[in-house]
Amino acid sequence: MGYPERIEKVMNEGMADCIALGRPLIADPDFPNKMLHGEPDSILLCGACLQACLKKVRSATPIECMANPWVTASPPGPATPPKRVMIVGAGPAGMAAAVTASARGHKVSLFEQRDFTGGQFAFAVKAEGKTTMSRVLKGMIGRLQQSNVSIHLKQKVTADFVMRESPDVLILATGARQSVPEIEGIEAQYVMTAFEFYEKNKKVKGDRILVLGAGMVGMEVAETLLSEGKEVVACRRSDAIAIDMDPITRNLMLKRIADHPRLKLMPSTKLLDFTPQGVKVIYKGEEIILDPFDTVIICSGMEPDNALAEALKEFRGEKRLIGDAAEPANIEAAFVQGVTAGSEI
Repeated sequence: MGYPERIEKVMNEGMADCIALGRPLIADPDFPNKMLHGEPDSILLCGACLQACLKKVRSATPIECMANPWVTASPPGPATPPKRVMIVGAGPAGMAAAVTASARGHKVSLFEQRDFTGGQFAFAVKAEGKTTMSRVLKGMIGRLQQSNVSIHLKQKVTADFVMRESPDVLILATGARQSVPEIEGIEAQYVMTAFEFYEKNKKVKGDRILVLGAGMVGMEVAETLLSEGKEVVACRRSDAIAIDMDPITRNLMLKRIADHPRLKLMPSTKLLDFTPQGVKVIYKGEEIILDPFDTVIICSGMEPDNALAEALKEFRGEKRLIGDAAEPANIEAAFVQGVTAGSEI
């Protein structure tokens, strides 16, 4: 019942006298008041992800929420004195830092080289089974737009630009990038990264697809490909599939696709060589050759994109590196780091 329009329908049609909310109140404790005052568009909506709330309850640690990273944070005091803050990167970490710092009275400018905010989160919500997460993204973007943050899209920030602007505080939330692994013969393959797959910068060729990396991202890509009728082989070096997913989401995903006739999961696999005859691998200790693939999609090998940080070693103001730019993790961690940075400066 965490949808304002559904609540209005139930109440207007007399189907209930009272509606109780659970997780939606973690996402936005002011949910009922905003409904009563006719402000449903300002509600931070639960994405039904269970990645922070249920996970924390099970581990007996303070509850968190991906839709509301401020839920258990101590309210930071006003900025004394207010500072000029430049934030580079409008992904989850950058947005959370911008909103938090601005609410404290800092003068915040947020820069993003793409023409949209959200960073990798904007791609994550496109995965199969994650459509409800778009509500979390919409809520965060709405909160950013309602703030006093000055937003600059389609602007690539350089070291020279930062030095000219000379902000009091520089927060770098430049995210992570994927690198193509060094495997013999891979340069002759048609290769794309998971980012390129979701951005549609490249088209998937053919029907037989190799997904390198069967973690959360790899399995989400695989499920999307299966829905398009592709034949998919997903492999990874370790023996656990999608171990970086929360257990409930992982189990639901595996129930949907683990027995799919066009999917082959290959844990404990090391790729040795791409040849015209096929792909030589070691699978569970045995060397075998897989038939050739039409497209190879890289879904592993994330590394911080901190080239700007390296170019700004001479910057004399306060500087922070947050989110995947500091260490690739998940969206929840990026939000928390953003809130922390915005609270501490």
